[in-house]
Amino acid sequence: MLGFSLKDQSGRLMSLGHPSLRLRLRLRLFNLDPPLLACTSTIHRTLRSSSSSSPDASGAPLLHLRSAQILPPKHQRIAPNGASQSDTIDLCIGDAPQCWAIVGGEGRGEAVREALRDVILGRRKPLSLFASSNTTTHALHPFLQPDFPPSHHILHLSFGARASNAGAFVDYSARYAAVRNDEDAVTLYEAAMRSLGFSVGQVARLSCVADDLLIAPTEADKEAVALGKEKQRSAAWKAHEKIMRTATMLRLDRPPPASDLAGVRKHEQSTALLHTPLIRLSNGQMRRARLMDALVRCSSVPGSASNSSQAGPGALLVLSQPYNGLDASTRSLLSEILQERHAARDPRILLFLRAQDEVPDFITHVAFIAQDGRVRAGEREEMLDVMRRQADSDAHAQGSYGLVKQLATSKRNEPSLGQSSAPLVKFTNVGVKYAGKMALDEITFEVHPGTRMVLVGDNGSGKSTLLSLILGDHPQSFSIPSDRISLFGAPRSAPSNATLLLARRIGHVSPELFNAFPRKDSERGGLTVGQAVGSGFEGVFSRRALNEEQRERVWSMLALFHDVIGSQTDQTQSAPFTNRSANECAAPTAAMLPFDPRSSDALDAAKKLSEQSFSSLSLGSQSIVLLLRAAISNPPLLILDEPFQHQNSHQVERCRAFLDSSAPHSALYQVDAGQATRDAFAIGKTAEERERDALQRRSAAIIAVSHYESEWPQSISSLIRLDAGRVVERLGS
Repeated sequence: MLGFSLKDQSGRLMSLGHPSLRLRLRLRLFNLDPPLLACTSTIHRTLRSSSSSSPDASGAPLLHLRSAQILPPKHQRIAPNGASQSDTIDLCIGDAPQCWAIVGGEGRGEAVREALRDVILGRRKPLSLFASSNTTTHALHPFLQPDFPPSHHILHLSFGARASNAGAFVDYSARYAAVRNDEDAVTLYEAAMRSLGFSVGQVARLSCVADDLLIAPTEADKEAVALGKEKQRSAAWKAHEKIMRTATMLRLDRPPPASDLAGVRKHEQSTALLHTPLIRLSNGQMRRARLMDALVRCSSVPGSASNSSQAGPGALLVLSQPYNGLDASTRSLLSEILQERHAARDPRILLFLRAQDEVPDFITHVAFIAQDGRVRAGEREEMLDVMRRQADSDAHAQGSYGLVKQLATSKRNEPSLGQSSAPLVKFTNVGVKYAGKMALDEITFEVHPGTRMVLVGDNGSGKSTLLSLILGDHPQSFSIPSDRISLFGAPRSAPSNATLLLARRIGHVSPELFNAFPRKDSERGGLTVGQAVGSGFEGVFSRRALNEEQRERVWSMLALFHDVIGSQTDQTQSAPFTNRSANECAAPTAAMLPFDPRSSDALDAAKKLSEQSFSSLSLGSQSIVLLLRAAISNPPLLILDEPFQHQNSHQVERCRAFLDSSAPHSALYQVDAGQATRDAFAIGKTAEERERDALQRRSAAIIAVSHYESEWPQSISSLIRLDAGRVVERLGS
């Protein structure tokens, strides 16, 4: 597998040395699930085998559960009389032309979702089934022949963060720098070939082995050796063809957009993404790269049974939240690819989606996991009706473009909180160019205290480049004159904008930061939840000693969210918030929270939570903790790049309510500042302290990025839309 080991033709492991942490992050993100590492070579040998050894039992269900109990006793539901209730699942996931998605998994359903996924992947067997003879692998996965274990033919690709070997922080801004050594130069194509068991290009050179695409027998070779080399080269070329076909489908055979060329050498700037060093790929590009890798692993060899009426090697690819972080056009492209590959069973596709995610059109059947853990399955339209009724009962208010436009219009003539103050960020005709290509073209805007802005645009439109200039991560942020870019009234190179000082002034969350944040177990010196939140006071990625006031602030912040933060097996869920009126941002009052955040019970729960290991939390809970880390010190500017990835609908709603509660145009602040104490999210022991905290959050500016309008905070009142580095739409001030 990528980034871990390479086997020569005799099966011996060969080390690539000690790659830099920057490369390790990209290699780690590129991999499939760690349990598959041990069986990588077996997978590839099977996929290269002939159709006579195919594991496929065409038309048989992919999974068949009959009265199956998949949760251990400690997670069983408790009846009103105090007795445990043993839930069982009846689920039959059919093969193509059916295509299934498993949706939901909030509250108690989260434990059910994780257990069901483990059963599908063959990592665990149900605790009980209708008949004892039904516990065989073949009975659970009828599409597999009895002698083919699920771990060799069912692959899982999740877009959650994965702990690295050391669990340490990795520099997520490294892609803006230059390639510094040989390990950094490994390209996506070379890494993909390596994942299939072939050494080419830089990987072959680093490993001191022959390039598998260039192997040629000589007269001095013995016939057996020559034949072996020829077979190796033939197999390598077939792998090459698979990669090229899949890369073309995912548009990885094209050069990156100009906005993604930061730090790229001039002669490399027309190079296709497929031949770009892994270290340079953006978050969205890495998602496509990992999809390519997974599809190539599962696909059949050219000329095998997949090109006939028979199915290919029968692999099943399980994708968890594959659409997160992708723009609408890329989501549409991905759906077309998955539909085509599933119809050909090359490979079969099974999706895991959040309850709030849109179910793709090619999905024909849905298994919905309700909040109480019950599983209901059926045809698409029937289950969408069930899910819509569930969503209506929760009554979550959603953001939208229309709401932003309405707020931008209604607030246009009203005095703004920060218009009379110096701007926190000021761009004047800012342009960023690489080899004649404009990554940003004549960008002009200002961010004042209290600004609530959403930055939108397709992947590659320039959003990440613009944010990197504000954060000071981009190399050109130092060289652009102060009359073009001003951060807190000074150029990036000013002493007041030194990296550590800038990190204290800007709270920041992003997919890159989420993936890079250290995740050692607390037993091995990793961060606890409280330490992770507290690291935001200094904007660092390691523990810092906190004073008493800071510790109490961390506890108070966690108390606001303790009921929606937990491990993957916690049975937590929050009560839904009510809708706001059409003309105002309704900040939640204390009565709208399902508990009193200042009660002794809430604070005790927060203190207990603060001692828990950060790495033990579910991905959605980790996402909340990193949002609290960004906001813990009430910085004057919050940059929230896809802040709700991995969160379920209740977690998203709580976080959006937290952000909306301090909106300058919230109804709570329209009478006088004294009403700030009604903000349920204000922190402090006294009314005066809570009022001061609420007013500080009210004056903070927020720049949000999300490809899902429904997740936009309801208080957003301005919008900037980018396309190819240019501003093509602007709403609000």
